Amino acid sequence: MSRVYQKLKKRQGWEIDPNFLQIERALDNMLSDLPADLCVNFPADGSPPWLPSALLGNVHSYHYLTVILFNRPLLSYLDPTNNEAEWKRHMMICYNAAKCLCRLQEAVLAAFGLAGLQNMQRGSSFTLYGGLSCIVLHLSHERSNH
Repeated sequence: MSRVYQKLKKRQGWEIDPNFLQIERALDNMLSDLPADLCVNFPADGSPPWLPSALLGNVHSYHYLTVILFNRPLLSYLDPTNNEAEWKRHMMICYNAAKCLCRLQEAVLAAFGLAGLQNMQRGSSFTLYGGLSCIVLHLSHERSNH
């Protein structure tokens, strides 16, 4: 994603460039292509998933934050009044990723404590950034429903 972004960011309308948009397929396929022991199952009742290690929770957290970061430029580019269906689709992708990210962080914290969150590649600042991103998405989602 970074390489594609570096190549495209100087062009106007890069957010809808086919080279950038093809990343979405890779993100969609990533979780389904994982071996069974690296998958996380989210309970239907909304409770945090069971995690065998903080590392697995953190890897999945990175995935969901990447989904949010990928869709954020599209949300900025699309006008919700002119492209309501497409904007809402990307908003729901972000919102669902944010919910998964919150549940993963909750599971890591419950099972492994603060040390589990601090073991992320970028430490606790990543955890805070992820949490704040989720809050912003939740507030945006609530605002768009009113």
